[in-house]
Amino acid sequence: MFMSEKIRTIDQPAVPDNGKKELPPELKEKVARAEGKLATLAQVVGGDFGMKVRFGELGGGSFYRPDTAEITLDPNILVEGKEWLAEFVAGHEGGHRAITRSLEQVGVPEEKALELYGRTGFGYLGNCLEDCADNDWVGGIFSRFKEFSDKNYQETFSRPDAVMATPETNTLISLLGYVPKFVRFGGEIMRRWATGKYVEEQEQEVAAALRKTDEQAERYWKEIPDKYAKELERVESARERFKIFYEHIWPEAEKLVKMDIDREKMRQLADELLKQAKGKDKGGEKGEKGAGGGASSGAPLPKELMDELQKAAEDNLEKQLEDLEKQIAGLKEQLKNVGSDDAKRKINEQIEKKVAGKLGLRNKEKNAVPWDKLSPELQKKLKELYNKLPKETREALEKQAKQTLEELDDAMIKATRGKLSKDGRPLTHEEAEDLKKVRRAEAEENARRAKKKADEEDESRRVQETIKARIEGDLGEYDKIYKEVAPLVDELYARIHKVFLPQRHPQWLKGKPTGQRLDLGKVMQFQADRTLYDKLWEQKTIPKKNDYKFTLLNDLSGSMRGEKINQDLRGKIIVAEVLNRLGIGIQILGFQDELIEFKDHDGELTPSIRRKMLSILKEPYNRGSHNKSNWNSDGYCLGKASEMLDRQKGKNNFLLVLSDGLPAPDPEHAGAEYDLHTVVASIRKKTKQKLVGLGIGPGTEHVRSFYPTSLASIPLKDLPRLLGDLLEDMIKFPGKYQ
Repeated sequence: MFMSEKIRTIDQPAVPDNGKKELPPELKEKVARAEGKLATLAQVVGGDFGMKVRFGELGGGSFYRPDTAEITLDPNILVEGKEWLAEFVAGHEGGHRAITRSLEQVGVPEEKALELYGRTGFGYLGNCLEDCADNDWVGGIFSRFKEFSDKNYQETFSRPDAVMATPETNTLISLLGYVPKFVRFGGEIMRRWATGKYVEEQEQEVAAALRKTDEQAERYWKEIPDKYAKELERVESARERFKIFYEHIWPEAEKLVKMDIDREKMRQLADELLKQAKGKDKGGEKGEKGAGGGASSGAPLPKELMDELQKAAEDNLEKQLEDLEKQIAGLKEQLKNVGSDDAKRKINEQIEKKVAGKLGLRNKEKNAVPWDKLSPELQKKLKELYNKLPKETREALEKQAKQTLEELDDAMIKATRGKLSKDGRPLTHEEAEDLKKVRRAEAEENARRAKKKADEEDESRRVQETIKARIEGDLGEYDKIYKEVAPLVDELYARIHKVFLPQRHPQWLKGKPTGQRLDLGKVMQFQADRTLYDKLWEQKTIPKKNDYKFTLLNDLSGSMRGEKINQDLRGKIIVAEVLNRLGIGIQILGFQDELIEFKDHDGELTPSIRRKMLSILKEPYNRGSHNKSNWNSDGYCLGKASEMLDRQKGKNNFLLVLSDGLPAPDPEHAGAEYDLHTVVASIRKKTKQKLVGLGIGPGTEHVRSFYPTSLASIPLKDLPRLLGDLLEDMIKFPGKYQ
């Protein structure tokens, strides 16, 4: 793809000095050449021309800042002669920005998404598959990327026992003494994609799962959007990939997770036996239940097996301590080569985390029993002991097993999820639980407010209805229709208004150097740890305003007579009343040979506007105010409606067209410039309006030929409900309709 000079020579922002060390002159030249090229690569692939790529400080690490859309790379990549790796990272992460969508974005309700994120292995395995699809998509755009991708994964999978891991995940796996089946499964899926084959020697269960899902993994990787696909097509492609994973691959993977939990329960039991043997039960004195809820109630292990267990755990513990010491030494060496306070702080945080992990191992806070190092006889004996335990003890051990695997799963998610994921999806187990707590608190608060509001409304409703009946005259007919659709109005409002809650209510962000209020928990910690001086404050977020404008344009020609216009008006009342409650501007238009306006975008629904809307029922019969029902000049009228909507300057402008017949323009508006295909194409090209065509009643499949985004042959009885569902989807996912 040819890029303009403006894009090719993007200026990178000045980076504050902060006392950082100067790069050597020859490295400066490399950095200058690489930054522009990498920025262009990430921008073109990701479709976000605001993204920036720069090199930071030697040893400062590579990371992404979502607030500035900036990728920072460690110059050590260039020092080590791995320019190709920098291009791979920029292209790979840009590819995620372009085609990867969260569960919520592909239509999974948030409650269900959080439940899925809470399943061990779900996020990690989804990432494994998505990374492969992402690499294929980027490779289809830039041929050189495939070369870099192959090189990256060939290095990764050069060893038969390799999995996608980091030092943190390697430490956790070493403590287990085995690679969980679900981790191996994900790694082998990526190996198969990268090398074309699996490792020959596999655990029987993993090999079986790979065979059963092989074709589905191929389908997943091929289900990628076209290079020039619209957002709606990209979302649909992501939705199909999720469906393949959830329906065909995850069920087999979930079986492996259950096997891993069964194995981990035995390892937890072994750790409990070691603690009890050393008199370190958390329950206190000998004979009381320990953390495992009474693991000692089973028959004790023979001395030789107990000695074997203790030696295996101690040997593994020493090995992990040695590895951590090496990692700490490496970080301290990095610390000597960085100058900026920010880079030093990040490395010191890593060192502190490693030291804390080392202390935890020394204090035997971590289970260090290496399962695969235990003899078959000892493993068999532990299984026999487990089966003799009381139910509550087995449940406690199972809970510990799940928590251990969740910790590893979270580390694998963080190691593999896209760095450019704006919302950090998929979530770790802890993140998912935190979000569930927030949603529960919101739901409780909303329920309290809703009850208070309902009580107040009940108190005044009877008086209001009496007053309306006396002063609004013909509005009584509107009230009759509204009463009929009121349940749909209330239900739709209850669903949609939740979308606005996160924007209406400010949130507090912790860990800030300045802010509007102190974080009391951090202040208390500060008394013991003075390094927290820059994390004592909380900052209040600024609520965002949703900017939506809607125009409803519908056919009022003679063909709309009868049940069609009756259901059409009911649908309009539902949409208008809900948007009126939400404070969203809506324009209601009809058309024959000219536009007929019933409400503009400004102001609320007043009694006079509601009375005016009733004339919608009369226009098809020529008993209204315009009375030209012989004509259906939809091309001309659509163009005029679009011009009116464009003047609103809303961020998300929606134009919904409802019709039941083919164009039948009046002579004045029958020219080629008013051809409906021409007008629709012009709107899509010149505006950012979300244009949707709706065919009312049977025999309206022709609507699809005029409107790329459309619903045809809508049953009359379903029209009001479908209009409401469409409105909800538009407000939640406006990008789908561009």
